[in-house]
Amino acid sequence: GICVMNTPGQNSNAVAEFNITKAEPRIGVNTEAITYGEDAVIEVGLYGVKDENLTGVVTISIAGKDYDVAVTNGVGTLTVSGLAVDEEGHEITASFAGNDKYQAYDTDYAKQVVKPANSKVSLSDVVITYGEDAGITFTLDGVNGEKLTGDVLLWFNHITAADTVHVVNGTGTFTKTGLTVGEYPVDVSFGGADNYHGSEASAKVTVNPANANVTVTSTTVVYPNTGSINLTASVPGTYYVNVGNMKTYEVIVENAGVPVEVNVTEVLGVYSYDVSVTADLGSNYNPVNTGKIGTYNVVAGTASLEIAVEDFTYGETASATITLKTGDIPIDSKDVLVNVGGIRQ
Repeated sequence: GICVMNTPGQNSNAVAEFNITKAEPRIGVNTEAITYGEDAVIEVGLYGVKDENLTGVVTISIAGKDYDVAVTNGVGTLTVSGLAVDEEGHEITASFAGNDKYQAYDTDYAKQVVKPANSKVSLSDVVITYGEDAGITFTLDGVNGEKLTGDVLLWFNHITAADTVHVVNGTGTFTKTGLTVGEYPVDVSFGGADNYHGSEASAKVTVNPANANVTVTSTTVVYPNTGSINLTASVPGTYYVNVGNMKTYEVIVENAGVPVEVNVTEVLGVYSYDVSVTADLGSNYNPVNTGKIGTYNVVAGTASLEIAVEDFTYGETASATITLKTGDIPIDSKDVLVNVGGIRQ
């Protein structure tokens, strides 16, 4: 610069030269700690001499990436997504290229703290019937819909040794076989991973009693014969076959699905008798009480009549032997009309 001085009334002047250097600006960076999955909002300030609010572009560098922030009247804002966990803080470098009044400037004193987020492991209660496998499915979720991959420990029925289940893309499965009737607690624990705290959850598996499948064959016999009924059951055990509330027969089924012959030893009168079955097969099965599942039919047989008369002398009393039977079995207490020479006796 040039400065010229004149002295009034005198013929004299002086000239001096001087330099004006660019001033040093000041950059302010302000941020607050966030949890993984949240956006980092970084406030950027650009100030000059006497806290003049400057306008320009400040470059922010964080986590290996550069962002140009437009600062107007000293204020700019940068939003950064997807920062990984760093509890000591991601270093933030801010730089200004300068302008015609202010020199270039940079600073690296700021940090962005990112804390771990909470994971969520979850599972639902499982209800099965005895004889079925218990399939336990659980999920492992992060924030913003992220499906996590990692190992989850599972304790079944409070057993000390845990099973390790590998979860892929948020889903894991575990199958337990051979369970008897009852309730079994299930506890799972995720120990945490990059960017996430661990989490725990509990549920239960309920095993309900199963039903035995029982069938009988209906039978028809001719009075006064006896017959048999075939019983088939899906579960081995002791069964009780009731025929018309007249007689109950104990039947032992040794092989599931194999018919067992039940001999009806009583001679029953002509009728259609209901057949029902009961059984107590233990705690893993519901009691069997079928109600009517078949019939034992007794139909009338064909009666035969035999008469034998011995010779006699006139004046004597004649006698006859009459036999009424069905098959080889006599029929008692029946009235028989006898015609002797056209005269009913």
